[in-house]
Amino acid sequence: METLHPELWKEIFTDGLYIINEKVSSTENATIPIPETQLAQPTLTSASQVFQSPTLPGKTEKASQTVSDKAESVNKILKPEGTYSNGVLILIHESLAMTPVQKEMLTKIVKAVQLNLSECGVLQTAVPVSLKELETLNPRFLLSFGIPKDAFKPDLQKEYYAIQKHNSTIILLADALGSLEKNDTLKRSLWNTLKDMFGIK
Repeated sequence: METLHPELWKEIFTDGLYIINEKVSSTENATIPIPETQLAQPTLTSASQVFQSPTLPGKTEKASQTVSDKAESVNKILKPEGTYSNGVLILIHESLAMTPVQKEMLTKIVKAVQLNLSECGVLQTAVPVSLKELETLNPRFLLSFGIPKDAFKPDLQKEYYAIQKHNSTIILLADALGSLEKNDTLKRSLWNTLKDMFGIK
């Protein structure tokens, strides 16, 4: 790993359901003897058959569509922005869209550890964040901005600015980019942890 150029990080620290009754004739009421051999056993109808709910048009189709939608949600494909050729996955909460200034700051942050932002994978995500789904992307490093440890499933153990590992992925959680933008102390905490994470001296 190349030695960090001091001027690269220095640029980041700037402020800125009916019944029908019918009459029956007397003829119909007459009793007609029926041979015993012709007596048939009555057909019993179960209560479930009598009170079976009718099938409404379109109901089956709608239920099938709901199951399909759920399956699609579970098996959704994660598509991060960028070429994602270096195995570094950057997570940002979906409600926190990057401003141009914040994107420039993030570019400088990854450049300071000898990385190119265009080669990373940037993924905006909702919470909770499934680590099992993220593993389908095979990230080597995971940098998360503005997403607390208990928003991950399973829960992560360490707070912001502490390196941790889940299976084969090295993870670092940090404050939202908007907070980092205005606070040099948070930037410094991020930088010190990134140096340890990427072996920068």
